[in-house]
Amino acid sequence: MVTISDDSFLSEGRDNRYTESGGGSGSERGSDDLIMVEKLPEPTIMTIATHNGRFHADDVIAFTLLRTLFTMRDKKKVKLVRSNVESIYNQADIVIDIGEEYNPHCRRFDHHQLDFKSTYDSTTDVTMSSTGLIWKHFGHDIVSTYCMKTHELKHLDYEGLSQYLVTELYHTLIKEIDANDNGVPLLNIDGDHHKLLNYIPNLSLLETIRTFNSDDVFDDDTQYKRFMAASQLASNLLDIQIIYRIKIALQYRDNFSSIKDAIASKHIDSPYIVLDYNIHNIRKSLKKLDPGYTVKFMILANDGYIEIRARNKPGQYFKSMIDILPYHRLIQLLSVPSKLISVHKNMFMARAKDITTAIEIVELTIRCRQKELMDKIETESQQVKMLDNGGRTYDPVADIHPVSPLSPLSTLSPLSPLSTSTPLSTFDIKADKSSSKLQTFSVFITATAAVAGVYYWFTTRNS
Repeated sequence: MVTISDDSFLSEGRDNRYTESGGGSGSERGSDDLIMVEKLPEPTIMTIATHNGRFHADDVIAFTLLRTLFTMRDKKKVKLVRSNVESIYNQADIVIDIGEEYNPHCRRFDHHQLDFKSTYDSTTDVTMSSTGLIWKHFGHDIVSTYCMKTHELKHLDYEGLSQYLVTELYHTLIKEIDANDNGVPLLNIDGDHHKLLNYIPNLSLLETIRTFNSDDVFDDDTQYKRFMAASQLASNLLDIQIIYRIKIALQYRDNFSSIKDAIASKHIDSPYIVLDYNIHNIRKSLKKLDPGYTVKFMILANDGYIEIRARNKPGQYFKSMIDILPYHRLIQLLSVPSKLISVHKNMFMARAKDITTAIEIVELTIRCRQKELMDKIETESQQVKMLDNGGRTYDPVADIHPVSPLSPLSTLSPLSPLSTSTPLSTFDIKADKSSSKLQTFSVFITATAAVAGVYYWFTTRNS
């Protein structure tokens, strides 16, 4: 009889080990021999190995995710081995962040190979760390385990949502660890000089884990204790974060259609959409549904008040496309000032007592900010006016059509689109380039005049 040890508690196990008992060697058995396969009990202790010395967030969190999976789902004890000696770490069931080998069939998960450039999926350029590798191959089991162990998620049809949830959690949670470990900066500057986020900083754990290292990172006993302490901290945070991210991902899926309907029903020139206050993940949905940033404000209807939120600039969490007017200005301009409740000091949010006032706040904000922008352009245009050779005044911004005045607010119905002939693209994300373009033109005109002056002096001198 051939007895095969079945290590298939993971979707991709190591090479199966086998022993033979009776009947001689396999080559001596006839074709009529009955081969019985017997599953041996799985080991009650899982050994996970990583490098010694200084630890980082990726090896700590990769270990923590695996420990959570095996203890919660399989009721196993997990043993940590920290060593740089190949003969020692190769005895472990799983090896992470050391060995210069990525081979999921053998449960080897390192990313330090010179030619390693694997990303989680085609939507990101961030190379995976050991955490990303563990998530790629164990993420489904980890999320499933959390769902089964969480009372409010037990009813979830996980099989139908597994790929969606695992992918969402990678991009909102795990990707940050991969980026941090591979030296990807949080901010990136694109060709238009807009600061863009390379990943979403939802974890505040990365730097904290680094501080758990002792002063002597090769004091193995101390570092082992510090590693386990960091892992426990990571475990406490991940328990909260994973459940939270699952709920957020489900809310995003459920609310996406409501936001899509709100965009479809608004007038093409309207700068705002009206939604229920309990709609979540609005900004994330708008990024997909309104990539042109035609929606500048979200008006959220709550029982006790109406909230106005300014939409952020692309990739900038704390910078609005259009700042709401400050409280003291709105008080002066609103038809019924007493209907204004508050305006945040950073002018990204305001609250009103009814939806009519909320819409009026948006209308006033658009009107005043539009005027401020055109006044700025006009002021800068004065600096680049000059006389050409024919004595005519040349104005490089003369082709900019003047802003048509907005209709009085009294003519606007509460839910009507902004009544204006001025395109709201004035506040497009590229509007801030107008100043730099005018400055460039000014330099060009100045240089041209200088060349003409030199030429005139040279010709008159020779004559």
